[in-house]
Amino acid sequence: MKLALALCLAATGVVAEDWSNLEALHSRVSAAPQLSEAEWRDMVEGKTVTYTIADEFFAREFYETGTNRVVISVTGGLCLNGQWYMEGPAFCFVWENELPSCFTHHRLDEGVFINGVDPGDDIEVQFVADIRRATVQCGDELLSSLPQSRGAL
Repeated sequence: MKLALALCLAATGVVAEDWSNLEALHSRVSAAPQLSEAEWRDMVEGKTVTYTIADEFFAREFYETGTNRVVISVTGGLCLNGQWYMEGPAFCFVWENELPSCFTHHRLDEGVFINGVDPGDDIEVQFVADIRRATVQCGDELLSSLPQSRGAL
């Protein structure tokens, strides 16, 4: 399993060492070109985005077409409804009964990375592992439904 993961990561240009120094990865991602609101909308509208952190599944978000509404499903199948908006260069998300969380979206050769920008939070870097036309499933998910490989977007 570890060999298969290493081969998959090597094939996409994302190597395990990238995640071993989160501060360096955060800096490299921050220096990369940011996606605009229009670029992000074109990529995600009517689709589900799968995010990983340090090569582990983190969440899926479904972006409703023609709105700023989004549904997130995190590990364990918990779902929350929310909305997103732009605040300067940051994409901010407001989930049910939560304060906004803001991120910048960057394109690197390996694909799209998301940087957390909220002061005081631990450094958070997410990777867009998959985007597909599907809706988010709430509750326990089958492992076979997780993306099997990471291709650059």
